[in-house]
Amino acid sequence: MLGLFEGCWNIVMYSVAGSIFPAARAMLNGLMMTFYSIGAYVGPTYYGWSLERTGDWSVGLTHMGIATVIFGLMLIFGFN
Repeated sequence: MLGLFEGCWNIVMYSVAGSIFPAARAMLNGLMMTFYSIGAYVGPTYYGWSLERTGDWSVGLTHMGIATVIFGLMLIFGFN
């Protein structure tokens, strides 16, 4: 179910991002795909490491959330 919902979310996100930044649509799609690919490898590894180290499941999620907010701000201010 998670993969199904992620696929639906990705379609919406690419569409919205392309509508907001029409001049940079191709570069934006490439950046999002790149960060998804990096996150698919780095995310679980970092989350597992932080869980082993701290024993608190929320630490890894908080750090990944912060990275997501930073990425979002980079996209918003980088393309405006």
